[in-house]
Amino acid sequence: MTVKIKDTLYPVTFALGFLLLWELAVRLLSVPMYLLPAPTQVVSAINGSLWSHTLVTLGEALTGFILANILGLATAVISYIPNRLRRECSRLPSPLRLRRWWRWPRCWSFGWEPGIPRR
Repeated sequence: MTVKIKDTLYPVTFALGFLLLWELAVRLLSVPMYLLPAPTQVVSAINGSLWSHTLVTLGEALTGFILANILGLATAVISYIPNRLRRECSRLPSPLRLRRWWRWPRCWSFGWEPGIPRR
């Protein structure tokens, strides 16, 4: 056997053997269905509504992913603005930066004011 066939054959054989033992144990030991259903009972219980529920869940996950990306981008842009503002204001001539009457509102710059050294 080649390595690729071994890598595929062993897990598939194990899974089928496990399902077969599960089915036999449930049937021979008469385990109640509410306690441990057999694999064939589980497969027969799955009807067409599984796909509709899967699509709803997939849609909700995709919507959450898109909203998270939009909020992340907005947060990144908002956090970039004060740094850009600080760099642009630091290029002003020195007399304009040192005047105390010229201040940015604190809400725009998160506590940073041009011309006033940070502590």
